[in-house]
Amino acid sequence: MGKDPNCRGLETGECFRMQNGAGNGNAMTLQKLVDDLKTVVHDSDALFKARAAQLRVRAVTGARAADEIIHRNPYASLGVVFGLGLIAGMALSGLLSTKRTEHEQEVA
Repeated sequence: MGKDPNCRGLETGECFRMQNGAGNGNAMTLQKLVDDLKTVVHDSDALFKARAAQLRVRAVTGARAADEIIHRNPYASLGVVFGLGLIAGMALSGLLSTKRTEHEQEVA
């Protein structure tokens, strides 16, 4: 990349500022923009990690509570699981039979 005659003795960021400065006197250098973006990325990474740690704690706490309830009431838990499985099976059976009926009507 050739040198710009307007940038004699100035660093690239300074040249950018001089050429692209705002008319209101608020000039932004390319380096400042890059530094600000790095700060934003670093802060968002820290927030993401903190939130992930909070979610991990909540998940472990919920799993321990569920484990305790199942150990205290094994037969009730088994009944709930059986009932949910029965409902899911009936729902899937209804969906499959509806699709089969539609397919048989298309073929006929």
